[in-house]
Amino acid sequence: MRQKGITIVPTGGLANRMRVVMSALHIADEKTKNVHIVWHATKECNARWEDLFLPFQKENVILSEGMRKNSIASKRNLWLPKLCRSRDYDKQIECYNPSEMPIETLCDKYDALYISTCYALCDYDSGQLSKIFYPKEELQKNIANVTSLFAEHTLGVHIRRKDNKQAIMHSPLSDFHHRMDKYLAEYPDAKIFLCTDDASVKRHFRQIFKERMITTDAELQRNTLTGMQDAVVDLWCLAATSLVVGSYYSSFSDTATELGGQPLEIINV
Repeated sequence: MRQKGITIVPTGGLANRMRVVMSALHIADEKTKNVHIVWHATKECNARWEDLFLPFQKENVILSEGMRKNSIASKRNLWLPKLCRSRDYDKQIECYNPSEMPIETLCDKYDALYISTCYALCDYDSGQLSKIFYPKEELQKNIANVTSLFAEHTLGVHIRRKDNKQAIMHSPLSDFHHRMDKYLAEYPDAKIFLCTDDASVKRHFRQIFKERMITTDAELQRNTLTGMQDAVVDLWCLAATSLVVGSYYSSFSDTATELGGQPLEIINV
């Protein structure tokens, strides 16, 4: 059946997907187009929307869970999803990068458009982020338990490691350590909230800063439901800090400050 409007499939990790969704909502408002957001549970973000967030309602927008027909086409599935969609859409763009062609141009050109992307389609009002993404009640309780430990001044630190070579190269641990020391010297009663995808990094800084350091017992895996729910808790706790010091080439740090509205410093050498 022909799909009037635009179907958007967010890809990548949690923070990337949040940006895609927010920009999709902006397109729905600006272009008054019907927008269908398809949320797939994948190894990069192995959770359904309803596993993480409460539903939202917005005119012209439908949010659904992934179906095989709207899957990302690849060599593994013999590109069959794209072939199956060929009658439904005027244009299909996998791994869309807005720098190559503005989304506004595509919306004006095609009546039925399919896009998968990990990039924000356009600028959007980040102040609306917390109104669209509202964690489930049990996750809200976990967030409240952690943030109750925060001091008047709490430094939020996000250290990205694992497969992010850019972050490892440009954001060394020694620079994070230096920035934490500086913050504690400026605010002697301050606390530090650390979230990271590397258990050894968490152990390292816990040993150094002891009771001044706050962390969660997050499961550091994107490909499990528990890991993704823990990622939501970490992200919202990071957003509740006074200042975020983040990793280079990581959208997680940026999204935290979009949620919280506090300053962001990126360690970049």
